[in-house]
Amino acid sequence: LILNFYLVHANYISLNETIVAEDIKQLQEILLTKPNLETKNEYQESLLLTAIRMNNKTIVELLIKHGANIETKSSAGYSPLHWSVRKQMTELVQLFLDHNAKINTQNKWGDTPLHTAAAMGHEKILNMIIKKEAAINTTNNNGSTALHCAANWGQTEIVQILLKQGANPTVINNKKNTPLDLATFAQRDAVSGADKVIEILKQYEKLTSKNY
Repeated sequence: LILNFYLVHANYISLNETIVAEDIKQLQEILLTKPNLETKNEYQESLLLTAIRMNNKTIVELLIKHGANIETKSSAGYSPLHWSVRKQMTELVQLFLDHNAKINTQNKWGDTPLHTAAAMGHEKILNMIIKKEAAINTTNNNGSTALHCAANWGQTEIVQILLKQGANPTVINNKKNTPLDLATFAQRDAVSGADKVIEILKQYEKLTSKNY
């Protein structure tokens, strides 16, 4: 068992170093030996996550081709799709979407890729995720939706997109706050865009109230 542990660890180090060096030729040779691609480091990060951090689409594609699990998660619950969204790696996001990665996967805080894109203001990526029929009103562990996240960070364009896609602005999170409440707090903290978000949410409230 001890010998096996060291062999597995050595296998991980060899592959990890090759990926970090972006040595595609050597990586191709190693992959022909059918190594265990699910070996992880102390943070439970797989070799696929290492490749994503390098933002090397060719290596990511090679690993997937040889059986790397696209749903593998780090100790914080981040999937490859999560990481790609966080790092605003548009090509990798599209790659994982093309491989039908779980669009509503959640990390340890309950955030989906949509929550992440909304909070960080990644408009293009947000639209890509929405096209894959992401659940717009999914809540995280705090009871917050993607709209809460966007409002909290003053992401005006994101707020508009989410509302058009059916985001519910009346959802109350675990702290009894609506997206408008969070935008108001953000305004108090001088967060850029908060004023406009408040305006958008209030206008939306008036429009929807007239329809009832």
